Amino acid sequence: MSIVVMDIKYLCLNKRYNILQKDNMVKAIFFDIDGTLVSFNTHRIPESTIKAMNLARAQGIKLYIATGRAKGVINNLQGFVFDGYVTMNGSVCFNSDDEVIYSQPFTDEDQQSMAELFIEEPSLSSFVFTKEKVYVVNKNQALTSFVKLLNFPQVPSLKATELLDHEVYQYSAFLDTQEEIKYVSHLKDAHITRWHPAFMDISRAGNSKAVGIDQILAYDGLHLADCMAFGDGGNDIDMLRHVPRGVAMGNAADDVKASANYVTTTVDEDGIAHALRHYGIID
Repeated sequence: MSIVVMDIKYLCLNKRYNILQKDNMVKAIFFDIDGTLVSFNTHRIPESTIKAMNLARAQGIKLYIATGRAKGVINNLQGFVFDGYVTMNGSVCFNSDDEVIYSQPFTDEDQQSMAELFIEEPSLSSFVFTKEKVYVVNKNQALTSFVKLLNFPQVPSLKATELLDHEVYQYSAFLDTQEEIKYVSHLKDAHITRWHPAFMDISRAGNSKAVGIDQILAYDGLHLADCMAFGDGGNDIDMLRHVPRGVAMGNAADDVKASANYVTTTVDEDGIAHALRHYGIID
């Protein structure tokens, strides 16, 4: 009889432990796209991820995008609708109705400097992100190859001399680390992040995915303490450090993993579903 009593106590304690392990505080989850939600191999969101996100949403958790892409080239979410979007590494944020709730373009001075750079160096190629559209300046083979890697839609070309006719929020310039120092270190109010050795994202200083998260949370009346974020690239480091539950994908670089609270499996190995189960958000 005493053995049965001990077993019942053990089961009760174990059940209580499992309940305490469930992270019931999570009310908002932010997802990077490429390499996190979407596989570089299939250009699709794994079915396990879609199922996991639907289970999280059924619990009242809001789901957001936090990407380096502009809204105009987010073409790989398979119709899944999110509750808001941090785009261009925090330079422009949208609510669920696609209304802009935050935007911060380049200063006129740095925009002039970037225009002069691409005029003087026609071999340098870049994506040019405005609030709604994406262009290519000085198109070359490196950029063409990267379009295939990301499965980007075709985007129109823009002459370097036309750059000042547009309000620009981000450049994704094909400069390696040495060229970065040579060409853009003189920018006075710019923020540079890199998640690929061949190119870097350049936006206005003060913009980041962490800043974008704060803008979304303030708009929707949520708190940072209730957040989680998933990422795999260098431009995700700030948001993984910013939220209390930063999750790095298994395909992330070492510095990204070191910035996270938890490292899950790769995007192709059901990494998001695995992490949500780890935190007890889904069963």
